[in-house]
Parts: sequence; structure tokens; C-alpha cells
Amino acid sequence: MVFRQMIELFVFINPLDPECFKANQMIIEFAQERTEKVNIRFVTSVLSQNSLRQLHYAYLKKMQRDDNQIFNADFIASLAVQAATMQGKKRGMQFLMTLQSRLFEEGDSFSEALIIEVAQQVNLDLTMFQEDLYSNLAKKAYTRDQHLAQKMQITSTPTCVLYQCNSSNKAIKMSHHLSKETLHQVCGDTFDNLTTQQFNQHPFFQIL
Repeated sequence: MVFRQMIELFVFINPLDPECFKANQMIIEFAQERTEKVNIRFVTSVLSQNSLRQLHYAYLKKMQRDDNQIFNADFIASLAVQAATMQGKKRGMQFLMTLQSRLFEEGDSFSEALIIEVAQQVNLDLTMFQEDLYSNLAKKAYTRDQHLAQKMQITSTPTCVLYQCNSSNKAIKMSHHLSKETLHQVCGDTFDNLTTQQFNQHPFFQIL
């Protein structure tokens, strides 16, 4: 295999979607297995309410929340991730993964109280976090993420956009059926030889 200097991953996720939690765990494991430097950016992407109805939100449906409540919960969770990330990218990732673990592994109910507990659990500066949670900075960061999702035509979560920083500068958008094996495959020697037509024949792959 020809090793490349860096892989950059944009991972579009919904913080309250259990499938996104599984994808996040898998992508972190993938990064640990690569010899290249892997830069991961988790992008919170809240879809339209019509799109949300199509997602399998077993956790939130169990709580009998309607579409507006689901959308609002997604928005608050996304702001919380933005606020945590203001204290450092690693802190933001740790906050996201811990929040999802509390929801989907420990079975906690989503609430603002849980957000504060998780912030304390990952040793964030709590005063700063609470100030940033509903701040204009957090909302602007959230809006930038939504614009990025629109620019890359993200229509479902989880979706991964992979860049390899080599001479070809190709980017591949992958949604559904994400796996370490697939990510390793597109980072292999055959990556540079694959054509746009070959990728677009796969319903969930696209060269950007």
C-alpha cells in the first residue's frame, strides 16, 4: 500500500441518532488503524423536519416526542457540541462521544441537565460552557455547519466525506453502510485509479 501523508474526514452526524453514534465509534477506530495522520471533523447536521420523520429515532420516539420536540432537541444537542468544541476540538469530540454513550449505552434521557452532567464529566470549564451554550458564537458555528452540509449536498446522516491530501485531491462522499473495511478500501492503492463513473454506479458513493 502507498501511504499518504494525511486523510481528512468530514463526518456529518446528528448527535441524537444512535446510528451516528455507531458510525462515530467506527470512524475513530479507523483513524487509529491508519499509519497516516487522520484529521476528523464531526459536523452536526440537523436535517429538515420532513427528513427527520424518515430517521429511525427509536430513542426519541420511545419518549413520545413529536416532530417539533425532536427538531428542538437536535438543535440544543448540536449547540452543546459547538459550545464544548470552543474549549478545544478534542474536548468537543470527547463531549459528543460521552453524551451519545450516556444516551445509547447507559439509557439516560436527553435533557439540558444531562448536557451539564456530561460537561462536568469530561472536565469542561462549566461556567464557560454554560455561557457559550446559547451564545451567538455557538449559533453561528451551528449555521456554518448547516451551510457546509448544504454545500456538500448532505441529505442523510451519518455521511462521511473523505479527502486524501495527495496529488489527486479527490474527495469521496459516502452514506449508508459505512464500515472500516470500506474506508480502508477507498484509501488503498486502487483509490487513484477509480473513475467518477465507477463511483457513481454505487448508489451511496459519490466523487466530489
